[in-house]
Amino acid sequence: MQASMRPRPVVGNPWLLPLVAGLLGVALTFILTFQFLPSRYELKEGEVSRDTIKSPTQVSLISQVLTKQERDRAELQVADVFREDQSVATEQISRAKESTSRIGSIIFSPGLSTEEKRGMLLGLTALSLTPEVATALIGVTPGIWPSLESEVLRLVDSSMRGRISSLDLAQVRGGLESRVNPSVPANYSAAVTQLAGSFIRPNIILDQEATGQARKAAREAVVPVRVTLEKGETIIRDGEVVTGAHREKLAAAGLLNPAVRWEDLAGTGLPTVILVLAMALYLYLHEGGLRSQPRRLALLGLIIAATVVAAKLTIPGRDVYAFLFPLAAAPMIIGSLISTPTAILSTVLLSVAVGFVGATDPQQLMTVHLLAGLVGALLIRKAERLTTFFLAGAGVAAASFLGILAFRLLAQDYEVSRLGLYAFVSVVNGGLSSILTLGILALFGIVFGLATPIHLMELAHPNQKLLRILAMEAPGTYHHSLLVANLAERAAEAVGADALLLRVGAYYHDIGKMVRPGFFVENQMYGENIHDDLEPATSARIVAAHVEEGIKLAQRHRLPRQIQDLIAQHHGNRLVAYFYHRACQGGETDPDSYRYPGPRPHTKEAAILMLADTIEAAGRSLKEHSKEALESLVEKAANENMSDGQLAECDLTLWELEQIKDSFKAVIRGAYHPRIEYPAPSQLSR
Repeated sequence: MQASMRPRPVVGNPWLLPLVAGLLGVALTFILTFQFLPSRYELKEGEVSRDTIKSPTQVSLISQVLTKQERDRAELQVADVFREDQSVATEQISRAKESTSRIGSIIFSPGLSTEEKRGMLLGLTALSLTPEVATALIGVTPGIWPSLESEVLRLVDSSMRGRISSLDLAQVRGGLESRVNPSVPANYSAAVTQLAGSFIRPNIILDQEATGQARKAAREAVVPVRVTLEKGETIIRDGEVVTGAHREKLAAAGLLNPAVRWEDLAGTGLPTVILVLAMALYLYLHEGGLRSQPRRLALLGLIIAATVVAAKLTIPGRDVYAFLFPLAAAPMIIGSLISTPTAILSTVLLSVAVGFVGATDPQQLMTVHLLAGLVGALLIRKAERLTTFFLAGAGVAAASFLGILAFRLLAQDYEVSRLGLYAFVSVVNGGLSSILTLGILALFGIVFGLATPIHLMELAHPNQKLLRILAMEAPGTYHHSLLVANLAERAAEAVGADALLLRVGAYYHDIGKMVRPGFFVENQMYGENIHDDLEPATSARIVAAHVEEGIKLAQRHRLPRQIQDLIAQHHGNRLVAYFYHRACQGGETDPDSYRYPGPRPHTKEAAILMLADTIEAAGRSLKEHSKEALESLVEKAANENMSDGQLAECDLTLWELEQIKDSFKAVIRGAYHPRIEYPAPSQLSR
């Protein structure tokens, strides 16, 4: 057997999945971080522009710079919030009593000289008495002092009952002189005024917390400033100093080439790489067959990367039309090519990625595309009808619009005309998603030879060239293939395998018999068997060769790789039993020379096809078609393949094997149901 005829090992390269995941993570980080389109301007804030720059397209953006300026202005307009502290008055009156008592003990102390008294009074730092007042106090007689002390306390108490701010303090102290009781001698009035003023303090203090809350509320009340650049509008003129607002507009129009910081790389790369690794881990644990399909795995990475590139080119700087981007097409394609769970994971990855591409409202855009992508991935599944694509597109449109509507309701922005525009954009999104999915799947099937649902449906059509030749050249094999397809499809549905792939694979699994159709019993007419005149070894080689011949025909006609694998594995490396037993009658024989080329089934679908092929062929040779005989046939075929190790390398569980056998029994009982014995034609004519 030629090496080119041997199918690739299903285990595949263990480094293929990590390699693709690593390349995808790096590629997405690069795409999301760098400005990969050529930009003409590298302007820094504060420098003078040497060019007059105009916007190449209409752009709408929320200006962070202008919004911050408006919020700063609103914050500055909020006055400080003050509150009255009642404890200040009580505390100051208490201090006034203590200080006047201390002054009395100093000026009436008999053991102190005048200079000592003056020094002690001037040393009372809390009072800051002037030398003139200190001298006047020393001359106070015991009879006058109580009235002076009482007047000081009265002035402090009456002043502190009012609201005094730091701005009012000087005015309150300055007005004390006019409020001194006329009974106070004129030469002591200044002393009373200065003493009372020393104890008057502001009782209205700044409330830092309330002021901060008021200013925060003022900032939050400012609506983000939206700026719209019309196509051809001048962004900055030659000679103007570059401001932050200029840079914002240039970036939104795609004309700024910003410097990339390591923080940008890390901030974008970390979530991206984590999501890629999560997808790779899922594929490793649950989609192990992809490791043997480098073309399909590479296409998965290419679809994700191409979608992010397209988003980077079309979404930045756009508001409404960012929701028109048909991101859901990617998970719909992936769901059709691989599996729904993989499509769901890709939806999460892609929706997060669009949040990094410079949208004006990344949270809303991310959520809407996530909802639309999830609905598309769940509705498309293994699309086998055109209506499925349009149903999925309608689901994408509905999910997109409802997601947008939810955010509009939260923002209390539900103007009818704007909602109508969003509805139109959502419908276009759904339509583009379904059309792109249908077209790309058809392209992948034709160009890359992938078993997409569209390609499989084409291959299942009876007018396909290989099937027409099979029906004409080997009608018995063609009929056998149809029966095997019925058995295999029902079993696949019972265990969640790819039913469409199995039906089409069953149609083509024996196309190698077209090369020598007469050497196979189902195509032999009138009871003549050409093998009666051949050596058993020769017959075995001819029969086993139909596998290799089938692979050659499949490659020549560019059948998908999965169909080629089914052709190669549908006999495994079993014995060509009939001719082996004939050879054994003539003496001891090497069984390895009587085996099919293999390999054994490596997938659930290949195992089902092997069992269906075995049971259908054996069923035709049964002389008795009772229920017990047919069920015994199914059990025997399954047990023989298991004991021969043919099912050892596929991911089929014992529970699934039981479900498959039950499905086979139901189908084969229907195929060989009892029939009424009709009268002979000669009797009908009487």
